[in-house]
Amino acid sequence: MKILHFSDTHLGFSEYTKIDSDSGLNQREQDFYDAWEQVIERIFEINPDFIVHSGDLFHTPRPSNRAIRVALASIQKISDAGIPFVIVAGNHETPRIRTTGSIFESISLFPNVYAAFTNKYEKFNIDGVDFHCVPHCSLTEDLEKALDSISIDKAAKHNVLISHGAWSGKQLYGMGEFNEQRLPDIETIQNIQFDYIALGHYHRQVDIKPHVCYSGSTERTSLNEHNTTSGFLTYDLTKKEKEYFELSTRPMIKIPAIDCSGLKSQEIYDLLEKAATE
Repeated sequence: MKILHFSDTHLGFSEYTKIDSDSGLNQREQDFYDAWEQVIERIFEINPDFIVHSGDLFHTPRPSNRAIRVALASIQKISDAGIPFVIVAGNHETPRIRTTGSIFESISLFPNVYAAFTNKYEKFNIDGVDFHCVPHCSLTEDLEKALDSISIDKAAKHNVLISHGAWSGKQLYGMGEFNEQRLPDIETIQNIQFDYIALGHYHRQVDIKPHVCYSGSTERTSLNEHNTTSGFLTYDLTKKEKEYFELSTRPMIKIPAIDCSGLKSQEIYDLLEKAATE
């Protein structure tokens, strides 16, 4: 049984003022849609048994109509193909006020889509596999209650945990965001064992343990990520084999500061171009 695990797609992300000449959209916004479409294309090539998305599907709790359209069009294709799609809410798309409602209320209406977004633990049994979901929880008390609610059914073929947050075992895998939740080493604390733990929030692909993984983001949201790749993972629950797939994304180059004193505009541009190609 093979899982395709991706995360932190941040649909609707927009930055800088450059416009994409083909779509007429903000260039960086289009980059995130392009990365998303690459994953969707690969899904139908790989044909996994399950798809999991570990949070931050959207960049904001109230995504634009365009971001919603892009997401729903692809989710409709996945649903129509009969591939189970399990998704948890991340910190970027969780409303600060619960009465606001969630975009996942609409997403969860699709057949074959299982969404956890209500600040609590949910378990979905799909084809004999238990998916244990801990979405972003706004309050520490909610997170603690969610983790305490995890229950393992020995009759399940496999147990998969999906969560979004900063894993804080021997090292903290955080993004420095004020509302990120810290996830403890759940297996050690709860004395339980999962076949796979699909994590989201940290934008780098990291194997905390062979079966405990951040897939990384599908595009970069910060210059701090200039030396990272973007992609997704597959994990075979039976063979316990993992594979990372890198996406083709816009190069991000961080260059040192340039002293522009007394330089003309063209001279500055020339120095920037030289620094970017060295």
